[in-house]
Amino acid sequence: MTASVRVRELLRPTWVFLAVVVALALVVRTPGYVHQLFDPDEAAIASQAITIRDGGTLYVDAIDRKPPLPPFVYEASFRLTGSTDLRPLHLVAALGLAGAALVLGLDARRRHGARAGWWAALLTVGGAVAFFPVDAQAANYAHLALFPGAVAVVWARRGTVPASALAGAALGVAVLSRQSWIAGIVAGLAASWWADRGSTLDPGPATLRVLRVATFLGATAVTVAAAGLVVPFSEFWAWTFSGTGGYVLSEVALGPTLGRFAATVAIFVVFHLTLVVSGVLAGRDRIRSWDGWRSDIDLWLWVFAGCAGVLAGFRFFGHYWLQVLPPAVVLVAPRLAHLEGRAVRLALAGVAVPTALAVAFAFSPDTFRTLPDPDPLAAYVDAHTDPGDTVFVWGNFPEVHWVGDRPPGGALVHSDFITGRSGGREPGPETLDDATDGASTALFRSFRRNPPQLVIDTSTAAIRDYDAYPLTRFTAIDRWVRENYVRVTAIDGAQVWAPRAPDERSR
Repeated sequence: MTASVRVRELLRPTWVFLAVVVALALVVRTPGYVHQLFDPDEAAIASQAITIRDGGTLYVDAIDRKPPLPPFVYEASFRLTGSTDLRPLHLVAALGLAGAALVLGLDARRRHGARAGWWAALLTVGGAVAFFPVDAQAANYAHLALFPGAVAVVWARRGTVPASALAGAALGVAVLSRQSWIAGIVAGLAASWWADRGSTLDPGPATLRVLRVATFLGATAVTVAAAGLVVPFSEFWAWTFSGTGGYVLSEVALGPTLGRFAATVAIFVVFHLTLVVSGVLAGRDRIRSWDGWRSDIDLWLWVFAGCAGVLAGFRFFGHYWLQVLPPAVVLVAPRLAHLEGRAVRLALAGVAVPTALAVAFAFSPDTFRTLPDPDPLAAYVDAHTDPGDTVFVWGNFPEVHWVGDRPPGGALVHSDFITGRSGGREPGPETLDDATDGASTALFRSFRRNPPQLVIDTSTAAIRDYDAYPLTRFTAIDRWVRENYVRVTAIDGAQVWAPRAPDERSR
């Protein structure tokens, strides 16, 4: 018996597969057990979680243009640990990655054999972290949506009514983690209609198809609607879906946008070479032969939905590609399972090398992106406010709320809703037209209900381009601050304002 045959025999048992996949998922997320903040989104989620922990209501006392599940996951961690440490959340993301790899791997194993199962799991574990550190190791919306998204992709094609119900519920959870997963509705419906019922390509009678489709759609809708049990549903819907048109459809400069698009595609291809090459070959085969299109049409629709999520808003952040990962893995794993000899070694290298490099990079994330230091401001906040006091930060610096362990004043987790500033756009007055409808109203409503204990103006420190948005340009907010607060100090260029004496405030 050759060494390669002995290795295959050792890796064949299911319990070995489960153990190895979980271990790999935990290992590739090791940098997250050492470092805390990789992505500013983590600080924004944390600021919402702090508000919830302190008795506030999401979308009323803490508002972001994002779905509600991640802030509640963070809040649960904060309560359990008694701290705002993000490393337990990185472990949660690692376990979610393990869950996604097992779901996809076990499905490929059931359908196409043990080798396909290993390929699916390896592509998932490696593909989820094969990015630059900011996109690879964060416990952000995209990473938290990966596990339920994988469940939706796999179980929608099982061909039974209970499976369709589970898939719909899973898609709903994915949407409540990252709203772009809503684009998977069409793919899920196609999967439910043409599901293969296990080992055959017979989707069953029309009545069963209709029942599966209705069950999938109903389970998705009920799960998303369940958000109304913990947050005001109308506010959730407005901030997560109906009020995001300006963000998604804002004007862009053609040249820089095409450059960013080319860069994000190139980076994804280089770091996911085995997946991409196999996917291209699978697409070529499907184009050449349409006879079996029903067997994978849902997977291609899932892939297209994920690509739409990458394109939405033309901002092209690396972690947006995570929505493409589950259906692409299901598509290519059977093809990779048939490789032999040198082709296997090359394909494995195309997964292992980028993964190893990405994990190594993540141990020194500041090499690739230096985030502003919130510690001096957070230390002042901690020393001059009490737990539960709100702090209004003019700018985009939610790290102050996270490190200072204070909820955001003015409800908005950052001022981009007022200024129209966003990633992938040049800062300046031209973004003001992209301001979110209702943001100013929410801001002043929160000011009246719960005036912040401190105001911090980061525009004077030019943090995240806010020198392009001086507070004086926003007359109503500036007047309210000057009438009710007095400037007491400046820290690293940021101005800090404290409340005036009661008899000096505006009536």
